[in-house]
Amino acid sequence: MGASFPTMKISEFFEAIFKYLVTVSLLIILMTFASSMDLPPIGSPMEKWKIRHIILYMLDLKHEGTIATWWSSLLFLMAGLSFVPMGWPRPGQYQEKIPIWIFRLNAFAFTFFSLDEMVSIHERIGVMIEKMTKTLPVIRPEQPGLSWVFVYGPIVLVGIITIGYAYARYFNAAYGSMLRGFVWILLLALVCVPVIILMELAGGMIQASIEEALEIAVICTLIYVNSRLSKALHA
Repeated sequence: MGASFPTMKISEFFEAIFKYLVTVSLLIILMTFASSMDLPPIGSPMEKWKIRHIILYMLDLKHEGTIATWWSSLLFLMAGLSFVPMGWPRPGQYQEKIPIWIFRLNAFAFTFFSLDEMVSIHERIGVMIEKMTKTLPVIRPEQPGLSWVFVYGPIVLVGIITIGYAYARYFNAAYGSMLRGFVWILLLALVCVPVIILMELAGGMIQASIEEALEIAVICTLIYVNSRLSKALHA
């Protein structure tokens, strides 16, 4: 299957740091909700901002170019890396071609999402679509660029179906009849994805906070499941 990677080292690395990823993510999620209730309106005079407002802003997932955005981007990158052991197995390890290529695509896709999170490629695509079609978003005209949902949405839904197939094959190979617990965890994460898209369309500070929290939860779940699955398959 081509080049191989130090499978156990990658899975063990993510297992070792997972609790720290969750701890930092929970802190940022709490700050995101706190920001929704305490942050002055964006664009208000800076003299009305206090130190706590600046801290909340920098740890708020809803705003671009912040520490929180960097953390979210980092999680996407680590999620991409967590697919590497299953996408590039060593000789003699699980070698079913279709799941392997699905995991390879996801490794690249999540790396792209990491870049997207930092530079807002999706919103630029949305603005470009609206300029080309001379329309504003149907649901939320006050937010230009939201049309990206109609491009990313179908791609994500196809991705959920294909990755679900790949996980089913790998879970069966790794755990046999002992896969029920992992399947429920994974299904919970994948079901959250359509909810995230709907929350994005709904708008509102609290809805946006919920959407960002679910996004972080899905990424952390994927990292956890991938590290455990890689270790089980390649032990």
